Amino acid sequence: MKITKVTKKTYDINFYPNAIKFTFGEFEQSRKKHRLSVSKFEKCFICGHEFADEETPIMVTVGRLGNRMACKECCVKGEM
Repeated sequence: MKITKVTKKTYDINFYPNAIKFTFGEFEQSRKKHRLSVSKFEKCFICGHEFADEETPIMVTVGRLGNRMACKECCVKGEM
């Protein structure tokens, strides 16, 4: 017998498109300098897009999870 379980999670997300004034590369260097993890911020929380060093991500707050980052395409979709 095989069983497949699918978990659906719903999150309340707020976009803050003007909150970040630096590139992902600068953010990553700063976090690593202070010995902080970047694993939760390496990809867009919504679509999974990996950020390039020269890309400027959008800050989002995610319900109980706290701050995360999203790509500009997901921000545009989320504000429609």
